[in-house]
Amino acid sequence: MDIEIRPVVEDEYPQYARRVARAFGEHLSDEGLAAWREAAEPDRTVAAFDAGDIVGTADAWTMELTLPGLATIPAPGVTAVGVLSTHRRRGVLTRMMADQLDDIAARGEPLAILLASESLIYGRFGYGWATSAAEVAIDTAYSSFTRPVEAGGRMRVVDAEAAAKLLPPVHDRIRRRQPGDVNRPPGWWHVVLADLPERRKGHSAFFFALHESAAGEPDGFVAYRIKEAWNSELPASELLVVDLMGETPEVEAALWRFVFDVDLVATVHALIAPGDPIRRRLAEPRRLRVDAVTDHIWVRLLDIPTALSARAYGTDGEVVLEVTDPFRPANDGCYLVSAAGGARRITGRDADIALGVDDLGSAYLGGVRLSTLAAAGRAHELRPGALARADALFAPVGTEPEPFCHSDF
Repeated sequence: MDIEIRPVVEDEYPQYARRVARAFGEHLSDEGLAAWREAAEPDRTVAAFDAGDIVGTADAWTMELTLPGLATIPAPGVTAVGVLSTHRRRGVLTRMMADQLDDIAARGEPLAILLASESLIYGRFGYGWATSAAEVAIDTAYSSFTRPVEAGGRMRVVDAEAAAKLLPPVHDRIRRRQPGDVNRPPGWWHVVLADLPERRKGHSAFFFALHESAAGEPDGFVAYRIKEAWNSELPASELLVVDLMGETPEVEAALWRFVFDVDLVATVHALIAPGDPIRRRLAEPRRLRVDAVTDHIWVRLLDIPTALSARAYGTDGEVVLEVTDPFRPANDGCYLVSAAGGARRITGRDADIALGVDDLGSAYLGGVRLSTLAAAGRAHELRPGALARADALFAPVGTEPEPFCHSDF
């Protein structure tokens, strides 16, 4: 095929955006096109052209990722990946992924992240499943807590205009204390707060509520939608938590108490970290139903020494990893990882563990142990005791929470 791979120019963006929407089974409204166009980073787009027609798309948000130890690292958020059904299985996706990773590496960004539409796709391009998320639901009649919330301060409702001003700084403070979380560029906020009808999926427009400290400072927020329903004369509405973040566990508890107590709501749905403490607050923890536990953030290391050196480690010690990277074989080799000295490529020393670059991405944020990957046949211990050392090394740091990302992209 004579397929051209390149970024789009300004007058090509409407077709590009509508092809992205088509790939996800959506129709993009004129309002939606205007919102996405204002938020776009055109030089980060990747499009596949067949005789001038866009048949494949990929994009990336310029983002940074919070790491174990709470340092941050540049980590573009890959998104909008799709190929028209007329051009599947012809190598279009592979070429776009190669082009995009080349561009990311050329920008000096040591890794990339994404949320996968299908878990089958991205492993072959070196992405590894690094964090998980749980889809949960609870009937509000059974949402009582074991003890009162002690956050202090107050809850207040705010409109979209106020939310646009108040939420971003609160989010930015919180995401810096959450390994696996990302910043939200202004374009991200612009698109989300545009609250496009095609993104509501049968729910209401956004409702927002803010928690303020006793000093009157915003320290948490929730954004949610409601799907109105009645069972005969009884209220049966569903509330979908889209975004819930607090600067302390008690503030988060106050936000949960608020959504559980919204009038006329029978059921609350949310996406949370599998180990979120909300279950432990419930008087009847079994009532919090888990509808699914899914893969969430996927990590693709490009500059392995830089990426491994940027994070902190759970204990002293070192391990030598033999990494294979079929999609970018220049990364093949052995890397010494130590808590004291970061990571560097080495020769002349036997490896302790062998694994693929995708599985190194899985372990990178501390959300999965190397021994778990080995038990799944995805990593191989070459020296006795190496897996135990690696598990301790890559573990979450101190009392930091499990890695989780609050942002969809």
